Amino acid sequence: MAKEEFGKQVVVLETGWINNVRDSDGTGNSIGADSEIQAYSHDPQGQVDAMADMYKALIAQGGLGGFWWEPAWIPVKAGWENWQYNKDASDKYGTGWASQYAVGYAPDSVMYYNGEPTWGGSTWDNVALFDDQGHPLQSLKMYNGFLNGYETPQNLTSTLAFKITKVWNSDNVALQNGLAEGDLVSASDMIDPLTSDATALLSGAADTTMSQSTLEAIAKGMGGIETALEGKTTYYTENGDAYHYVYWFTEGNTADQKAWNFYNDNQTAKYGDKLIANVEATVTWGAAQA
Repeated sequence: MAKEEFGKQVVVLETGWINNVRDSDGTGNSIGADSEIQAYSHDPQGQVDAMADMYKALIAQGGLGGFWWEPAWIPVKAGWENWQYNKDASDKYGTGWASQYAVGYAPDSVMYYNGEPTWGGSTWDNVALFDDQGHPLQSLKMYNGFLNGYETPQNLTSTLAFKITKVWNSDNVALQNGLAEGDLVSASDMIDPLTSDATALLSGAADTTMSQSTLEAIAKGMGGIETALEGKTTYYTENGDAYHYVYWFTEGNTADQKAWNFYNDNQTAKYGDKLIANVEATVTWGAAQA
């Protein structure tokens, strides 16, 4: 209508889509898991799909183009519990969506919620083309891809290992060739360590940092909180008694806590890297299951 009736060229301003649904700065998100708009997946591929559809529509209607907002608006210090730190940085450096100096200019209804300040971070941190630690996402390449075509990246698959942080041996029996703190146990030495959905998430484009949502989904696809991970290897004491190990996550008492800690321990991992989960091993008498 703007083009045909008024002769105006059309450009889309301040658009974007989310790379995950987690709040990384304590300021909430404009688009979250329960938001009304849920047209695309909550990952970098969803960002690419949303922009591809928008640009196709613009081209079809003679539009000029569109601007992404805001590709680098990530927290000063990532982590929803760091809101006060980000608020202070916003007041000093102007890093948030507002600062204390906007009080009196912007209405109190947007500067405060339940009597508490709302500035400091942004509600747009999960729409950036970088993760909350500043690592570039694969979606950052989309504009070059739209113009020049995509080259399919090489896919790599990460491995998973479990690091022993403590060994529990309630009977204090002398063990032979058993595990010790600091040992790594491969996922192949455990019975069904990952669901099939979580296993699929281990593969992705080379040189790509694994997203927070991906790492958390992998963690939630493991046992170790409500159900122990069962080891496959049978060990023997010096007197010939058989035993094996079951494993429990060291960090976190809920699935969400486990997921966050696993992400925190592996947040710089790229596809193809070894992922480490911290677990405690409990000596369990009897041979391991076949």
